[in-house]
This record gives sequence, C-alpha cells and structure tokens, in this order.
Amino acid sequence: MKTIMGLVKKDLYTLKSYRKTVLTFLIIFCAVGFFQKINGFFMMMIALGLGMCTIATFNYDEFNHSDRYLLTLPVTRKQVVQSKYILSFLFLFLGVIIGYLFSIIFAMVNHQTVNMVELLFSALGVFFGIGLMQVIQIPCIYRYGAEKGRIQSLIVIAILIGIALGIGYLCSNILSISMNSLETWLNHYGILTFLFLIGFIYIISYRISYQIVLKKEF
Repeated sequence: MKTIMGLVKKDLYTLKSYRKTVLTFLIIFCAVGFFQKINGFFMMMIALGLGMCTIATFNYDEFNHSDRYLLTLPVTRKQVVQSKYILSFLFLFLGVIIGYLFSIIFAMVNHQTVNMVELLFSALGVFFGIGLMQVIQIPCIYRYGAEKGRIQSLIVIAILIGIALGIGYLCSNILSISMNSLETWLNHYGILTFLFLIGFIYIISYRISYQIVLKKEF
C-alpha cells in the first residue's frame, strides 16, 4: 500500500502544473451556477473538473514515458494501475463533496429552499455519471494512448447513452413503467443500487485495464 500511495503522490505532484487551469475552470462554472441559480449544474462541473484531473496525468506519463521508467523500480504493473484508480476515485469523491457543500451554501445565499434528499440523489447521480466516464476512459487510454483513447472513450460513451435512452423509451412507452414507480423504487433502494453499480463498474474497469497493461510493451 505504501508503494501505491507513493505513486498517487507522484501524480499529485504532476498535477501541480494544472492547478491554475483547474482553478480557473472551477471559478468560471461556479460563477455561472451561482448567478443562474443552477445548483445541480454547479455541483456537476466541480465534480467533473476534479474528476477529470486523473486523465491529465496520463498525458504527462505518455509524454515523458513515465511508465517505462517506473517499471525499472520495485513497482508492479498492478500497483501502477491501482494508483490511477485510487486517484480517480479520490478526486471524484472530493469533487462531489465540495460541490454538494457549496450547492447548499449557494442555495442559502440565493434564499432557495434546499431539499437535502433531492440534493443527495443529485450528488449520487453526478458521482455515477462522471465515474462511468472515468472507468470507460482509463482502459481506452491504456489501450490506445492518451489522445486516441479519449476519442475511443467518447464513442463508447455515446453508444452507452444511446442504449440508455433506448431502454428509457422501452420502459416508459412499451413496458409502461411509470416514472413514479421508478422514483418509489429509487427512494427505497437507490443508495444500495448506487453503491453496487459504482463498485461493479470500477472493479470491471480495473480488471480490464490491468489485463491491458499486463500485455503491453513499454
């Protein structure tokens, strides 16, 4: 675990050069969310900005051939992959928490009523959505490289969105599953479902990435 945390620290030091860009990004979208009084948008952009920081470390590693150097040290390929997933999860978690807290503060400043349950489900939805983007992007980047990997991941995400919209249409128009029934079900089992799904997709993505890295020549 000490080795993995050392790799995480290495990526954190790398991200120092991105801090001004990320901060500018967050300030702009926070201002938009505040003045337009769109708390959900505000939370999503903070989570997206921080959640995507891990992807920036792949650019640095590829440009400087960092993985080739790391593998000359007492570091395994599994530990390298694990450090990326830990970093991505931590940044996303931090982004959602910060966005959640600031959404409450901004709602109070704008004299809006805060529905804590709705805000919590919004936070879970943001976490799942951006987490899904991450777990698709990371294996694609390992497989195709930083630039091509992002393009491939966007294609996969677009396909998944199309499938999700198709399932939604099927449920509401053909199977006649009402949104009220779905909302009732989510109120009872939503958090458990979220925990299961986010854990499942991270595990599957990690296993795919590890198999790619295991066979990759650096």
